[in-house]
Amino acid sequence: MPDGTQAPRQATGLGSGAAPARPMTLLQKAVYRGPHLYSRLPMVRLMVDLGDLEAHPTNQLPGGRIGRLLGAVAHNPRILGVGIDEDTAICLSGVRFDVLGSGAVYVVDAEDVTQSNIAEARSESALSLHDVRLHVLAAGDGFDLDKRQPLSPDQARARPAFQKAD
Repeated sequence: MPDGTQAPRQATGLGSGAAPARPMTLLQKAVYRGPHLYSRLPMVRLMVDLGDLEAHPTNQLPGGRIGRLLGAVAHNPRILGVGIDEDTAICLSGVRFDVLGSGAVYVVDAEDVTQSNIAEARSESALSLHDVRLHVLAAGDGFDLDKRQPLSPDQARARPAFQKAD
């Protein structure tokens, strides 16, 4: 505008490349060292205002949660991709986390990928990944981040859901 003011930006979607007009802001942070209102375990609590991103719930973005997680870990297979449903949380304790809530947590592990086209893939091409591991965890399940494996609510009684035929 000629007078030096800027016209308000319109939300055109996350893929537009435009910076959000209202940025994400950390509203509150707290470190709890012992039993407290939220948990009996020590934890860090963050309250975040997502700004303009609030208008773009991740469950409504194109590509779906699993597709976005696969794309993220394809770029760096050493990391784990973690997707968390609505009304669901993880409680991180040391090198493991536990799932809380009514939804699921999805863990994508590409550490053992044997083939990927991510280096040569164009935006209009489909992603190709071979030998990716997907863990779907519900309330009571856990995950060991060091061993990269799920933990059942009762590891002592845990057994394979399916056994291979000999």
